[in-house]
This record gives sequence, C-alpha cells and structure tokens, in this order.
Amino acid sequence: MTHPDLLGQLSGLQTMMADLLTGVPAAAANARFHPRLASLGWYLGRSVYRELYWLREILSGDGDLAGRVRHLFAVGAAEAPVEHLPPRDHLLAWAGEIQDEHLRRLATPGALPASPLLADDRLAWFLLQERAQDYEAMLWVLLARRLEEAAGAEAQDRPDTGPVPDAVTGQGVPSLRESSVPPPPPSFVSSAFASSSSSTFAFTSSPSPSYPAMGLEPCMPSAEAVLVTQGHYRVGSRGEPFAYDNELPPQAVELANFRIARRPVTNAEYLGFMSAGGYASPEFWDAAGQDWLRACQAQGQAQGQAQALVHAQGQALVHAQGQAQSPAQAQGQAQVPVQAPWHWRRNDRGDWQALGLNGLVPLGAADPVAGLSRHEARAFAAWAASLGGDLTGAVVQHEYQWEVAARAGLIEGTGRVWEWCASPFHPYPDFSPFPDPPHSQTAFDAGLGVLRGASLHTQRCLRRASFRHPADPADRFRVSGLRLVFPPD
Repeated sequence: MTHPDLLGQLSGLQTMMADLLTGVPAAAANARFHPRLASLGWYLGRSVYRELYWLREILSGDGDLAGRVRHLFAVGAAEAPVEHLPPRDHLLAWAGEIQDEHLRRLATPGALPASPLLADDRLAWFLLQERAQDYEAMLWVLLARRLEEAAGAEAQDRPDTGPVPDAVTGQGVPSLRESSVPPPPPSFVSSAFASSSSSTFAFTSSPSPSYPAMGLEPCMPSAEAVLVTQGHYRVGSRGEPFAYDNELPPQAVELANFRIARRPVTNAEYLGFMSAGGYASPEFWDAAGQDWLRACQAQGQAQGQAQALVHAQGQALVHAQGQAQSPAQAQGQAQVPVQAPWHWRRNDRGDWQALGLNGLVPLGAADPVAGLSRHEARAFAAWAASLGGDLTGAVVQHEYQWEVAARAGLIEGTGRVWEWCASPFHPYPDFSPFPDPPHSQTAFDAGLGVLRGASLHTQRCLRRASFRHPADPADRFRVSGLRLVFPPD
C-alpha cells in the first residue's frame, strides 16, 4: 500500500484543484485565457487521465476509460481541445469519482497488480508531482484570466477561490492539506466520461514581510553577492524519494570562481531598468530578444505601461491618466510594445501595481520581480553590466551555479519566484530516459530554457535543489524572475 503521507498529499491536491475549478463561473471553466495555457478544466482532466493511464491501462490492463478521453488529454496544453470538454460540474463529478477510486486502490494492499512501478511508491510519487505541476498551472490560468478581464470590455468580480497565494505579495499561502479520502461525489453518465466501479525540501523559504503601500521608486541593481570558489561540485538528484529523469544521473561539475547575488532581482531594481529606457534600448537585447519584442508588438500580447486597470468596484476601465475609456479603446491600448513585467499595471496616480489573483496590490520594493521572460532577464543583466563598477560582467546565472549555491545555503529568496537560468534544457551527460513513466526525452530538443527554485505556488513535493523546470524562453506566466552572477573580484 502507498505511504499515508503520500495519500494525504494526493488527496489534498485533489481537493485544492477541485476548489479552483469550483470557484470560477461555469463558463470560465473551459475557457482559454492564454495561448500557451489550456483551461482550468483541462488541467484537472489531464490529471485524471494520467492516473487512468498508469493505474488502470498500464498496471491493470484496462484501457477503456483512458481510451475514451485520450484525444482530449494526451496532447500539449497549447493544442488542448478545450472546447470539447464537458461542463464544469460534470467534469468535477467525473474527476472526483475516479480519483477517489484511485486513492482507494493505492491505499488498499493487493488492489493493484504487483509491478516494479509500485516499488518504493515510485508511481505514487510521479503522480503526485505531476498533479502538483497541474495545480500550479491552474493558478497561472487564474492569473491570466484576471489579466484578460482587466484588458477586456468589463471587469468581473474575483471568484471565491479560497486562500490562493498571490504571485506578488505572498499573502494567503495555503498549507497542503493531508485529509482522509472523502466519499465520492455522484457519478454522471456520458459516452466519454462514464466511470466504472471496476522529499523533503532541499531548500526552504518563507514569504518576505509586507512592505508599505506606497509608490514604487526605481533603484540601481545591488551588487551584493557571495563568492563561490573554483572547484568540483555535485549537482543532480541524490537521495530523494523520486526525481525526474532529467535530474539524473548526479554530476560532478567543475566551476570557476564566481559571485552570485544573495537575492533575486527586486521590483525596485527592475523598475530602474524600465526607467532607464531598457525596453527601448536595442543594445541590451540579443537577436532572440529583439525578435521576441517584435513578436509581442505584432501579436498584441504585450502588457504596456498604458494598459487599463480595474476600478475598485470592478465595473469600468480607466486610463492610466484617469480618463475613462471605452472597451474598444482599452483593447486597442493593449497592442503596444512590451514595457513592463506581465502583470504590472499603473494606477490612476501613475504608480506601478501588480494585478494578482486577489486583485491589484502594491509592489513591494524589495520583493523579487516576477512575470519576466528569459529575454527580459537577459536584457536586465546586460543593462546592469553596462553600469560598470561592481556590476561589471553581470549575467543571468547558470543552473549549476544556482544549485551549488542553494545547496550550500549561500543565497536567499529561493522559493518565492522561479529563477531563469542561462542554460538550455538539455540532458545531463550519461542521461538515461525513464522507460516508465517517460518524461523528458522529447523536450530536450524543443529550444526550452531552465527555471530553478520554486514559486509561492509550488507544492512541497517539487521543492528540491535538483528540480529543473523546462520553459519556453518567451513564457512570462510562470511567476519567473532572475538572479545575477558576477565575475570574481
């Protein structure tokens, strides 16, 4: 049988994901709010499909239910056919019934056929970590929904999603519930959705204290850093109950002397880059970054300085200068080149704020900046290096540098935002793909970058120093920031 702690975490995440879906209007459950994100309902359904595939089709030889929904969930998020999903309440009932049955099978000795996949709870750990990533993606969808509402014709009131951690303030961070298995909800009948009866942390973090709600002022980047001396270091997974194949095998790497910033780049420091004209200075952007800026402008996906914001009553859109706008004007205004992090907005006084899951909130000057693509991270580093002095030679960290410093406890702020690395998402030397469950092989040649650390949304099963989060360099929705490294003195 599966360890009770694992069952508790699986059950807790099941409830948390269902709560997120329940908390939005039925019409929003299967809506797409970002071209690279699927719908809330799809992420819940994919989590269920994954369990159907492994627990029933692979282990038990019963592929009926998995086969019925494979066309919906065995695809990437960007290609997900969200328009074909069942209504929210049907999806919730289907998911609850099946997942409750799976928890029962995992908890009951002999309920699943013997398999090496069950040794040391390997499959349960895999399902838990995949479910944790789906949960975090659902929070990104909610944030994308908030941003679309702010740019749309009429702002809607925030749904009651419970104590969701805010991407900026860190307030309301929920603990992972370890509940007993609840009774299954009523089933429903559908041709595709009818069910049958047949680590510990490698690093820790805590939210920063609250900062005064005042206008954010730009500042120079900090050069406060800690020296890591040249030598051989170990990276990769070692001793965790489960790690993905891209974290293996453990590596001995040789690093030259480098200084790594004690903390991630802050909101005030990033505003310094913006105030210095960083987005309009081609010398700070490499070819890929300039292509990205042009694509943002052409596609109208940028979040600009002049974007509209939501009134306190959530009934009207107001221009940054305080002039009321029509919905059409507000939509057109969003077609400007990117000028700020993804979720930043100006209020009617011209102060920068963040539009998070709980509405508009002040930006703490010392909080880590979030909502950046890797292109923006690299441009900031190039700007910082151009300032000279102790900032000379500043670059975005390599993932090995981050892991070595994190394991040694030399850096602060890990776990508040995902941190971009300069490294591409490539396999380690002597990489051997997992045959069951497969994971990383197809992603290595997809032009992806690497994020390290965690965000406030990340569940504890993923909070380890070796975890590598692949991401498209253009992604801004992953609550991602950056940390600088410098040459030695």
